[in-house]
Amino acid sequence: METIQVGNIRLVVAPKEVLAQEDVTCATVPIPKQKAKPRKRISQANLIFARASLQGISDVRKVGDGSLIDEPIEINGWLVMPIDMYKGIIPPEAWQTAETLTKGMSIKGFLVADDKKSIKRKPRAQDVTTPKVSPDWGKIATSLGQVTAAIAVCGAIISFFPLVLGIGAIGIALAYDPLLIAVTAEDEWICVYQWWD
Repeated sequence: METIQVGNIRLVVAPKEVLAQEDVTCATVPIPKQKAKPRKRISQANLIFARASLQGISDVRKVGDGSLIDEPIEINGWLVMPIDMYKGIIPPEAWQTAETLTKGMSIKGFLVADDKKSIKRKPRAQDVTTPKVSPDWGKIATSLGQVTAAIAVCGAIISFFPLVLGIGAIGIALAYDPLLIAVTAEDEWICVYQWWD
């Protein structure tokens, strides 16, 4: 190595062999690019939960796992069936909510779950019996007071009967509400709406 002085500056010059080695060792090495992390795929269930939270819809929850079914099945006391096999009325609000929560998603379809207890307890038209009153016309004809009393008793029974049935039906509906379930592409069952039957 040689030292050269130029004015107040002192320079150290390396021989050509060292410079050649330094060029090789000091050459810029390209830094390998880091691969971009793949985006984590968000499940349809999480998207539905996020939309429900943004819209202030509270009863949205996961109720099970499975694919779309084509026949009714019983699970833990619930009868789960394809939407087209449900015999009840699905309120328009249920469809609006379901559309809002699943818009733009390719879900597999919808199911309805109805509590088996509510199906057994629902009064059917043929099961409801009206009170039968068979008055003794001979006795009624003998006294105007008896006729008035019989009409009043029959009227009271008939007027209270729908009230009793209505209160019973509301109590049953509050206890056992049907569920509208969206089946996601990941085979998750998400309750998107619950209503009184």
